[in-house]
Amino acid sequence: MDLTGSQFRGAVDFSTLSTQSETQPNSAGQPENTVAGPYITDVTETSLQGILTMSMQVPVLLVFTSAHSENSQQLQGQLELIAQRYAGRFQLGRVNVDTETEVVGAFGITAVPAVCALLQGQPIPLFQGMPDAEQLEQTVENVLTAAAQYGITGVLDGDESAHPPQVEVPPLHKEGLAALERGDIDAAHQAYSQALREDPADQEAQSALYQVELLQRLRDMNPDNEPNRITEILENAANAPMTDLDIQLCAADIELSHQRPDAACARLIDVVRHTDGEDRDAARQRLIAYFDILGPCDLVMAARKSLANALF
Repeated sequence: MDLTGSQFRGAVDFSTLSTQSETQPNSAGQPENTVAGPYITDVTETSLQGILTMSMQVPVLLVFTSAHSENSQQLQGQLELIAQRYAGRFQLGRVNVDTETEVVGAFGITAVPAVCALLQGQPIPLFQGMPDAEQLEQTVENVLTAAAQYGITGVLDGDESAHPPQVEVPPLHKEGLAALERGDIDAAHQAYSQALREDPADQEAQSALYQVELLQRLRDMNPDNEPNRITEILENAANAPMTDLDIQLCAADIELSHQRPDAACARLIDVVRHTDGEDRDAARQRLIAYFDILGPCDLVMAARKSLANALF
């Protein structure tokens, strides 16, 4: 069932991750980091913030389904069985695309069935369509391994009565979100910048600011929304040396925004290799922003290693 006619965006390949992940029990036979909550839950606009918070402690898989898609219903059933068998090592969130349009829009879902992971509040698209049973099991194991690498090793106790943790959104964060909803990215930038000035350790504000700054740069490089401008920038970058910092940064932003994060990161790593001084640091800082935007995934881990090699 295609929702918009376009492809599911931002797919991330987990295939090179190890397939082993464990949660160590304590002497009483219970996991040391037990988290209250059900193995399977329905995700709505109201409960989404709680699900994002849950993903700080327990890996979350979101399955997007529709009553009009038999495949999506079948996939949901398969994941429900896996969630019960894994007994709380991840939480399965069911999203009904027919009713939860705000949640669907937040994750950029364009067709069902689709599945994405949530790790530390960061969405990681996994696949669109129907995988075979072996691929589905492998994907779950890979997500658990990736989660463990970031210290997300909580195990749910299966309590159906437990509600998702409630988090009070700070006022400046609310202001930034409201500005984004009305399309005022400059006001959003101001709100998140102020949040960081008040609390330099506010990682959520920093992550939001990176994304807002990307939106500003994309707007500024094509203020009149000319259809050929993007192609022109990419062609200019292809014909320019890697030492031409401005054009290469613009091209990388375009690649990232067009769901080509691998190309964007590779381009900037190449810039780092060919530059020095302030230009090299600018490319490095842009990569760090990309890593934050993309969240924990295999691509980011590989790019971090490549960046380290390019620097040293």
